[in-house]
Amino acid sequence: MEKKNPLVSIICLCHNHETYVREALISVLNQDYASIELIIVDDGSTDKSVDKIESFLKSNPLVAFIKNDLPKGNCTAFNQGLAKCSGEFVIDLAADDVLCSQRVSKGVESMIRKGVSYGVNHTMATLIDSNGKVIGLHDPKVINKAVSGNLYQVLIEKFLISAPTMMMRKSVLDELGGYDESLAYEDFDFWVKSSRNHLYDYTDEILIKKRIHKENYSKKQYSYRSKQMYSTYYICLKILHLNQSREEFLSLKKRLKYEIKKCIQYLNFKLLLKYTRLYITIIMKLRK
Repeated sequence: MEKKNPLVSIICLCHNHETYVREALISVLNQDYASIELIIVDDGSTDKSVDKIESFLKSNPLVAFIKNDLPKGNCTAFNQGLAKCSGEFVIDLAADDVLCSQRVSKGVESMIRKGVSYGVNHTMATLIDSNGKVIGLHDPKVINKAVSGNLYQVLIEKFLISAPTMMMRKSVLDELGGYDESLAYEDFDFWVKSSRNHLYDYTDEILIKKRIHKENYSKKQYSYRSKQMYSTYYICLKILHLNQSREEFLSLKKRLKYEIKKCIQYLNFKLLLKYTRLYITIIMKLRK
């Protein structure tokens, strides 16, 4: 039997988010759920983010704060915070996003009801601009009908989930060793590895405000000589070894075709060669 009101750890990652970080932190304080620990990690900000955080800490001295003088990257910074977590559940909150007041309570309620076989809860998200104006909606049901249960094969093919909406069991993160620090981004890798052995839970409500602005890390995923594009290739290599069925290899084939098109679009011919070789490997497996 799980605890009725388990502790939830919220890791707020900040890198040059001086304009938004206070709003993100206040959204944690405004949760209608009491059992929360907040851990702030600044990843070498060069703006006034640290000043804003330290001002917040004056009124909230029990909040943990990790300050990196130089950027370590999102995956490493998150793992620093994870090492200090005591909660049963973990939320990875970017300092430019905002939690709705019931995000934690709704997620905990659903995950406890579903049970320990469910490793991740995710939700819909309102998309807002740099001024907080609503500009769209992330509704995973529009992308794919199946949004809960065994999502491994779906997550190979489609970026179904808005990463800020996730609430993860800490046991799942511990099982995976946190985020892979060799990668330039974390979510695709986490999705496929966690969904291999754990079910996904979905709450059909808007519980996150995801901010869209020109400095979004996700906007840099596809670009000339993008480090994230190389990380996606290495994640595809992992999927090759995680797959267990013909259908899963067909899903990987679809992913590779998409990534090959992106390599051509952004003139990344070195990576295109790597993907082409991997694609041929998949074709050979499917012919057996």
